[in-house]
Amino acid sequence: MRIYLAAAFSRRAELSAYAAELRTLGHEVTSRWHEGERHQASEEELLGADQTTAIRLASEDWDDLERAELLIAFTDGQQHRHGARHAEFGLALGLHMVCWIVGPREHVFHALADRQFASWQEAKAAL
Repeated sequence: MRIYLAAAFSRRAELSAYAAELRTLGHEVTSRWHEGERHQASEEELLGADQTTAIRLASEDWDDLERAELLIAFTDGQQHRHGARHAEFGLALGLHMVCWIVGPREHVFHALADRQFASWQEAKAAL
């Protein structure tokens, strides 16, 4: 299965480990944002006047998302400064992709998720 992993950027090391687990199980992980330094950008690059870097990163994420069959969104009930993971969830809904949540619902659109899990282990077992 082709899977896109979405979470707060601060969780990228954790998501990179989950991606490795999924690959071991024979799945393709289409999301790249959590791998290496490819998505490291300053606040100015993300939100400043020159949007070259932000456009590149958003375009890469969009391409990765379009290749997926399943989006797994990792939530934690916390408020984060940036919310690209929420945009990814909305885009996945718009693409009629299967959407799962690992963690608590954080906004009204999470009610549209196909499944919700309390932990990564539960979600991984459901694959």
